[in-house]
Amino acid sequence: RRVHGDITDGIILSDTQFKCPTVSSFGVMNVLVTVSLNGQNFSPSGVILTFKDNWIKPAFSGRSPPLRVYHTLTFLSTPPRLVLFGGTNGVFLNDVYVLDLNVLGNSTSSVEYSAFNFGWLDFSSSSLTTGQLPSPRCQHAAVGVGSQIYIYGGITNFYDTPSDELFLLQSNSYIINPNTAIKSSDSLNFELVNTTGSSPGPRALHSLNYAIISNKKSLVLFGGRSLGDCGFTNNCYFNFNDVWIFDIDSSVWRNMTTTTPPSPRSAHAAVVMNGSPSYLWIFGGEIFDETAQISTFPYLGGLVVQNDLHKLNLETGEWTIIHTNNNNSNSFPSPRMSHSIVTLNNRHILLFGGALQNSLQPLNDIWVFDTNGTLTWSYFGISNSPSSRFGHSVAGIDSSRMILFGGMTTYGVTLNDLYLFDSTGDSLLW
Repeated sequence: RRVHGDITDGIILSDTQFKCPTVSSFGVMNVLVTVSLNGQNFSPSGVILTFKDNWIKPAFSGRSPPLRVYHTLTFLSTPPRLVLFGGTNGVFLNDVYVLDLNVLGNSTSSVEYSAFNFGWLDFSSSSLTTGQLPSPRCQHAAVGVGSQIYIYGGITNFYDTPSDELFLLQSNSYIINPNTAIKSSDSLNFELVNTTGSSPGPRALHSLNYAIISNKKSLVLFGGRSLGDCGFTNNCYFNFNDVWIFDIDSSVWRNMTTTTPPSPRSAHAAVVMNGSPSYLWIFGGEIFDETAQISTFPYLGGLVVQNDLHKLNLETGEWTIIHTNNNNSNSFPSPRMSHSIVTLNNRHILLFGGALQNSLQPLNDIWVFDTNGTLTWSYFGISNSPSSRFGHSVAGIDSSRMILFGGMTTYGVTLNDLYLFDSTGDSLLW
């Protein structure tokens, strides 16, 4: 029992284990623990107390990537590494940084993590990044498939139509060690993918995920926004709610026929749970008030943020509403935009951060949704969380861990910090 704050509830794990709720501590303080059963107090002798930080901020050596927001951080499994691309900090970027993950191993404690010597490698030089490098951009989407990354869309200027290009980044098989010199053969190769047939067209603030559909390796693109003629102005954003499937083997896009989709939106978050069948899950984002679509700046004019949750059967095209938009509910996350979600153990959805409507008030709360059991959200708290932010990027690196980088705290204040979230052994997620 934590006396400060009068928090007495918790979770019974077994006959001999009880998990206290998330505790936020500010500085060093004394904690009084009492153990009682049916009103009878017990001596604390024999009671073993353990504390685990879910969020860890690893130590770094060398140079970190510059500040940025609306970038992508993508996990490659072969070899295990993270690739950071693009974004903006007032200047549009197309630099490439790589972070080796072999150093993580299977460690699970904050003490072990803090002993690691993390180091970013700048792959932006012409000798290390070959092929056709995408132009500087932000608000694009990227997804890793083995040793490859697909990048679609994004904006290269706040006042121009977004890109409709699909790029493929190929990572070589070398394992990078930040403590040794880069091998001369280490490189990342970009190429512009030549596709056939129709395509999703110009998009920004859309989602792009990897899925297995009818036993085929596929990309799933949903929603996003573009800039065009809305009937009363030529400089008008409009949102999409269509679903596009890209067959990786044939390089062909197709517009998927679905039942009634969620409202058109951008700056939402999406994940895929692969299985039989595979499902696309969509949470939140922003829709436009049709009477106020006259702003050419991405953050202004008629935005209404959402907190509805939907899933799409990627075999049948059937949309299912899990819960509708609700501004006053405490049982699921508040409406938000430019947040992040990842999957853990192919069952739970972990949500972090984002921004509230129009005020762009950033958030740093964590919520967990159980897709197989209760179909409910659980509030995970903000203990030891990174600072509030939106427009950040996260990458799941295995079934229980993810890494977060950058984002924006308040308008104009960008970040370049990195955190690792570890849920290993957490009863809420396992």
